Amino acid sequence: MTDVELSERVRALVAEGGFAEAWASLRPALRRDGGYGLFRRAVRLLATAAGRDWTPAYRRETRLALLSTFETAELGELLPVACAIHGLRVEVHVPPFGQVEQCLLEPAGLVAFAPTHVLLAPSTQDLGLSDLVEEPEAVVDAVVARWTGAWRLVAELGARPVQLLFAVPDGDVLGNLASTVPRSRTTVVREVNRRLAAAASRSHVLVVDVDRIASDLGKRTWFDHRVWYATRQPAGYEGLAATAREIGAVLAADAGLGCKCLVLDLDGSLWGGVVGELGWDGVDIGPGSARGEAFRAFQEFLAGLRDTGVVLAVSSKNDGAAAREPFERNPHMRLRLDDFAAFVADWRPKSEQVRDIVEALGASPEDVVLLDDNPAECLEVRQRLPEVGAVVLDGPVADFPRLVASSVLLEPVSRTEEDTGRAASYTARGQAERLRGEAASLPEFWRSLEMTARVRPVTERTVERAAQLSRKTNQFNLTLRRRSPAEIDALRRAPDWTCLTIGLADRFADHGIVGLCLAGPVSGGELPIDTLVLSCRVIGRTAEHHLLAALSRRAADAGVRRLRGHYRPGPRNALVADLYDRLGFQRDDDGWFLDLAGTPPIDSPYIREQP
Repeated sequence: MTDVELSERVRALVAEGGFAEAWASLRPALRRDGGYGLFRRAVRLLATAAGRDWTPAYRRETRLALLSTFETAELGELLPVACAIHGLRVEVHVPPFGQVEQCLLEPAGLVAFAPTHVLLAPSTQDLGLSDLVEEPEAVVDAVVARWTGAWRLVAELGARPVQLLFAVPDGDVLGNLASTVPRSRTTVVREVNRRLAAAASRSHVLVVDVDRIASDLGKRTWFDHRVWYATRQPAGYEGLAATAREIGAVLAADAGLGCKCLVLDLDGSLWGGVVGELGWDGVDIGPGSARGEAFRAFQEFLAGLRDTGVVLAVSSKNDGAAAREPFERNPHMRLRLDDFAAFVADWRPKSEQVRDIVEALGASPEDVVLLDDNPAECLEVRQRLPEVGAVVLDGPVADFPRLVASSVLLEPVSRTEEDTGRAASYTARGQAERLRGEAASLPEFWRSLEMTARVRPVTERTVERAAQLSRKTNQFNLTLRRRSPAEIDALRRAPDWTCLTIGLADRFADHGIVGLCLAGPVSGGELPIDTLVLSCRVIGRTAEHHLLAALSRRAADAGVRRLRGHYRPGPRNALVADLYDRLGFQRDDDGWFLDLAGTPPIDSPYIREQP
């Protein structure tokens, strides 16, 4: 279906009041590569539906202020759509453009709005670069100083900066020589981007790489100089939609709404042909055909995603033994069985297979995306498991990597050591679950895991991982508070706060940092537990006992008389509703409390603390 046909279908559905069906039709296209026309249709859909008391299913909320050097009124209209496709509700504040410093230095308007994020949006045009830049190093220094200075002012507001980088100009009088000349506009803009990106990685600043977006779309399409002169928008309308989509993906990922697990189909998706008919050595993979080489390259791409922390699983309508054979015996396969955290191959509907994978991994359905070459299978999963994402692998096999990468479902905002080890940790979880089935009792299972833990204060090195846990954890999350790296960095430095992480290892794997506790501020001899989260990978291992035991010891040593606990119910955290009861806390009108002087300490007999 073309964008025009889809737009007309949505228009007709809206006219009939079918808002949910209209949104379900639009959402996959907007996530993938839907253009400006579809974005505008979605803007009208949400506006009309709001008047009829219907909204998309939102899972997080954020407040975004746009500070720009160019006209952003229309970008401000597109961003709620770009965020809504991920389940993120955003309220946007758009001051007049060209007043970045004024808004930050006299921040009454921003303070009243109370943004969680501030988008800093410059344009290449307002740099005013000549074809040959005089004193290019000084120019780069000045541009970088301006925007890094803005980051500091944003942080003082308690918000997280989101920096748009610059699009490298689409025309340079030096042509191909521009990349080799330090004074060229091309070289100067690239150096500005490099310096800003490097500084952002050290400062917990989110980055949107506008030059990558422009290159993917095509510079001649992204830049529309007629639009710049007419409206002071640096991008053409298609470029504006593409940029909004990427900003929405970054904001959603920062809110913990990114994909954690890719569920892969086999026949037609990871290799050519049907393995049940052709056998393990007859499927098209690797050298010998262009199509086989393209499938091999797609597997290489998926292996790269696994190395960055995306968990891979298989859902295939196939005979189980036949589905496994290519991974075990075909020498041209890049992926092997141990690359998958779960492997389901039978003849049930895909939705049932995917549901089993979600349960086996202890994941949230919204963290999972299905990749399948069959549109009917994707539709069946969308209908029965609407929280699960689905990407149809249509078109040439050679385009599969680009198709998946452009779906904006895999946008990371940070990299931690735990991301690299996540896939191995989920594989180890499967091994542990098999061990659980063999154990006579839970205590026997816990002892057999031979668990060790590392409870440590949050440090500068672990702030990003701590924030990642705070943002992404849904099931084992007592208060549902979402803390940014800047917030956690400030809390760990505060004298009346205790900020701890727990790392866990067992006989199968080192799972890295899997839990976070933020407690404070101390008041009247009582220490409230502000945040207590635990990764779904280690739920059911008593790690929370060990973490709270460590907190209670530290609090008692500091003269604290009571720990205070609270629980805020949400859509997915019912499993921890009685946690404090189970740990021996008493209950009163203000929540739960543990008297550190008169109550036996919290016990953690199944986990040994590493020195």
